[in-house]
Amino acid sequence: MSFLVQAYAFFYQFADSFAFLVLCGLGLAIIFGMMGVINLAHGEFIMCGAYVTVLSARGGLPLPFAMLCGTLAAGLVGLILEFLIIRRLYHRLFDSIVATWALSLIATQGMLIVAGPSIEGLKTPFGSFELGDYSFSVYRALLPLVALLLLGALYWLFVRTRFGIYSRATIQDADMARALGANTSRIYSQTFALGAALAGLTGALYAPTMTAVCASVPASPPAAPRSSLFHMQRSCCTR
Repeated sequence: MSFLVQAYAFFYQFADSFAFLVLCGLGLAIIFGMMGVINLAHGEFIMCGAYVTVLSARGGLPLPFAMLCGTLAAGLVGLILEFLIIRRLYHRLFDSIVATWALSLIATQGMLIVAGPSIEGLKTPFGSFELGDYSFSVYRALLPLVALLLLGALYWLFVRTRFGIYSRATIQDADMARALGANTSRIYSQTFALGAALAGLTGALYAPTMTAVCASVPASPPAAPRSSLFHMQRSCCTR
């Protein structure tokens, strides 16, 4: 019995890390794959989703609607930034690194000034269950399933829908897609907003697992949203 409990504990940690890395990496992969932009402000979109989720929930919204607000807020910020800055940097790799790093620094320091170093987090829903001497969060046990469902939904979006067809055509040859009638500027805008919204969704999903949401210093695992360089390291390595 103890061996099974240890095995499940290992699987639980593996699945939790898998969910975090998948959710963090999806938005980065979509933006880089579509536009050739390395978004070093990705962590700030995660931070935006977490902050808006916590503030919305503390303002009285049910948690699912608070998460939706966090996701939409990050997507809207991404749409605005794409229109003002990012669209001038398509396929300019080093320029995009510098510009998004600057956005990262501005967002992080701005949140420190406006909201302080941290705000109190949310209570984790669904409680916990016990196996042997170990206690496991039900909510975090469900996050790998959410990650898998999101992977399936994105596969359907990019393979089975008109948006997906135009997007893949734009990836392969933007000039030819434009000549055939695709509005590539709108596709780029929608894609960047989608990547930002996915980052916001990551922050929203993990906000209830944090004792405090911080703009610079991690609080409790999984670490609170902070600078994008920190999230790039986590996405490429491990938690």
